[in-house]
Amino acid sequence: MHHLATSDVFYVGVHCPLPELERREWQRGDRGLGDARRDFETVHTFSGYDFEIDSSGAAEPVAASIITAWKLRTPPGMFATLAASLPDNHED
Repeated sequence: MHHLATSDVFYVGVHCPLPELERREWQRGDRGLGDARRDFETVHTFSGYDFEIDSSGAAEPVAASIITAWKLRTPPGMFATLAASLPDNHED
């Protein structure tokens, strides 16, 4: 993480309702059924984000919202904040 601490990282939490995740999981056919349900409660618990969005809608408006939020961002971002909280051992 220290290697990226000085980079302009915009940390986006991409969320989706569980029923939609399960529908996508089943439709793709290349995922273990039940993975979405198992990961749903824990995947976004490790940190905060600079911006969060629901990805269950059409891709274009979701992408446009992320771009707009990126343009309006103010430092320091979440990634820099997380990096600053880590021990300075450079072994990552």
